[in-house]
Amino acid sequence: MISKNLIFILKKFTKDELSRFTHFVDSPYFNKQNHVKVLLDYLSSLYPEFPDNDLAKEKIFAKIYPGEKFVESRIRNFCSDLKLLAEKFMMIELLQKDDNGTDLYKLASFNAKRHYGLFQKKYEEVINKKGKEPADEWAINNNIKLYDLRFAYLNANSGDAKETEEILKKINDESLKFYLSFFFKNSSRILNKQRTFFNYGYSPKNFETACGIIENNFDDFKNESYLMLNYYSAMLYKNYDEKSFITLYKFILKNFKKINSGDATDILIALINYCRTQALKGNSEYEFKALEIYKLMESNNIWNKDNLLRPSVYRGATSVGCNCGEFEWTKDFLNKFKDMQPEEHRESNYNLCFGRLYFDSKNYNKAIESLAKVKNEDSSYKYETDALLMKIYYEIDETEALFSKIDSFRHWINNNETIISDRYRKIFKQMVGCIDKLAKLKLKPDSFNLDKLKKKIIADESIVNRLWMIEKINELLR
Repeated sequence: MISKNLIFILKKFTKDELSRFTHFVDSPYFNKQNHVKVLLDYLSSLYPEFPDNDLAKEKIFAKIYPGEKFVESRIRNFCSDLKLLAEKFMMIELLQKDDNGTDLYKLASFNAKRHYGLFQKKYEEVINKKGKEPADEWAINNNIKLYDLRFAYLNANSGDAKETEEILKKINDESLKFYLSFFFKNSSRILNKQRTFFNYGYSPKNFETACGIIENNFDDFKNESYLMLNYYSAMLYKNYDEKSFITLYKFILKNFKKINSGDATDILIALINYCRTQALKGNSEYEFKALEIYKLMESNNIWNKDNLLRPSVYRGATSVGCNCGEFEWTKDFLNKFKDMQPEEHRESNYNLCFGRLYFDSKNYNKAIESLAKVKNEDSSYKYETDALLMKIYYEIDETEALFSKIDSFRHWINNNETIISDRYRKIFKQMVGCIDKLAKLKLKPDSFNLDKLKKKIIADESIVNRLWMIEKINELLR
């Protein structure tokens, strides 16, 4: 079989992209090898399935060299050349979408060829449209490059001393903004991982120093929407308190239109996760705050082909909608945004989420039907599907099926040490252990042990499905 990496790239192309790539390969500027064109024509005929039996090297060689003896090195070289062309095509496609980056390359080429009149005209165009694009670290970085190119132009043309001084000041100011913006953005990532997933040995160095720069020069930075957004985000992850939550929420509502959809998504999901953490502590009103944020994202069309809906966010919206009893909204959300997810997750995640929706609306048979269609795209699908099935079997008194699922789930945890992290193995074992005890106490109710189990679950906020288990214990204690 030929290169899997080449086929992987071609599979990810849309029909339009594959058509443009064909024109790209046909161009003698980029490709002078006719055999590579023939190879692409054949592979294009297999799009999008690319069946394995049609990808044998011998079969493809016969298409390119009819009647000739098979030489493996030739087909390997042609596949390598086509893969390099595909990589170059993707790079150029991305550059063509980046008007600001394209402008900077034009300015750099004008300077390099000493076309100073063209540089001046283009520079004025760029300056006039500055600030109209959403803010992000690359917009700031582009400013640095723009002013650096302007300095080179002024230096080569004995430019005005006052403008030169102003440009040098702007380079410094933009450089500091870029550093602080990216520092706080990455600090948010680290602090988030430490809070939710990993016990990193590393903590952001100079965090207090960077905060001091903001706090001691607040008037200079308060209107820098992207920088302050990342600063407030980092403060939320550092403090994880109500004041930080409210400050960040108010700030993004005020500056929503100034931020690109990817960064806005990350910030809003951070706010949702804070709400869900508070809800798990028993503050149920935060579920409705989380739902409010999801509805804000929905109404602003934040998800699109350039900012796909992450599978975990799709599930999170389902969970929040169901917890708030908004079943119709949840159903509409799942149908509306199914195809905004990465293609490989669409069907399984859709069925998993409908399994949750049917479970919460007590339509247990339909929940089982939906969950039967879920494929384990990764370990999270296995865990979430089995956890839901355990709860369903408990609710419908399918005792044998419940204990069988508990047993198989434990085997899955023990047999997949390389797939499941130590942290999640511990969480899964804890959850299934509590469900096992609950199921046995349902068969033989014992107030003392029920109360003991309830206290254990209430005391440990890390137990998954704890609110459902507490509800079931309370039912048995009545």
